[in-house]
Amino acid sequence: MLILCVQYLYLCLEILKYVYRLFMRIYETIRDALFGMAIGDALGVPFEFEERGSFVATGYHVDANLGGIPARSRWKGVVPWGAWSDDTSMALSMMDAIIDEEGRLDMKTMMVKYWEWWNNGDNCSLNNPFGLGGCVYKSMSRFEKGIDIELCGCVDEDENGNGSLMHILPLAFTNFSDDEIRKASAVTHAHELSTEACVIYVSIARKILAGCDIMTAIEQVTEKTKVGIYKDLKQYMSIPAEEVESSGFVVHTLKTALWCVCNTTCYKDAVLQAVNFGYDTDTVACVAGGLAGIIYGVNEENGIPQAWIDATLKMDFIEEKCRRFAPTII
Repeated sequence: MLILCVQYLYLCLEILKYVYRLFMRIYETIRDALFGMAIGDALGVPFEFEERGSFVATGYHVDANLGGIPARSRWKGVVPWGAWSDDTSMALSMMDAIIDEEGRLDMKTMMVKYWEWWNNGDNCSLNNPFGLGGCVYKSMSRFEKGIDIELCGCVDEDENGNGSLMHILPLAFTNFSDDEIRKASAVTHAHELSTEACVIYVSIARKILAGCDIMTAIEQVTEKTKVGIYKDLKQYMSIPAEEVESSGFVVHTLKTALWCVCNTTCYKDAVLQAVNFGYDTDTVACVAGGLAGIIYGVNEENGIPQAWIDATLKMDFIEEKCRRFAPTII
């Protein structure tokens, strides 16, 4: 009997060790993705909407010959280096919704968390939120008026900004279906171009997590899409940099973020390329940075540099959020 008890306790201990290792592996990968997003976001904030070629971003410093943060920057003197914006804040808020719903997706809870971010300052890198997009504002306004949550998202073709794509990456770690990912996008961005961009991005991330290289992931995912504008993703990865478009249009953001990851060999180069393309710098770098974070992780060789982590605001806050999020998806 004693031997059986010892064997049983040993088995229980091994199971606990396995569960702990599984938790840590999941947590660390989520952390790498969120760190990648937040740092890309923060690196891009000072250069948001600046023209390509008008600056050179090299990290948390810029080419001194070009005068540091552009004088025309909308955030100059307002937002410090290292502050991440709405992209990361909304991802953290979406994670809060999933935590509160114990791993389930609920559109109303997601919208409540977005509202609390913008109105109460939850999940911000600074004391106050900044960077609210037009479609997110419209969607929250409809929600405040009591409109059904499934009707709050923007549906017009000219309302395909990158506001849902920029914060959708945490869903790559869930088992939510493609239709559930579309619903998550539709809380704010309900047009097919936006919802499909989210499905494609999450699907590519999942394949990378399963061991695929990014080009194979892109090829396999785009073979299944029924939205024609995304069928050339693989071909887009080989176009010259001069032809890459980095606007806030969701199609441009997805394609350019993927281009940046496919055409570089480390985290730093991927996000800096995204920033230096100009225009919607924070979001393109955030979307690219999330995937690059998953691929390269946190390390000094080709991953997220510790110096950049140290220079980015409230990374301990993001780390704790990842710890709370991981158990809901195991």
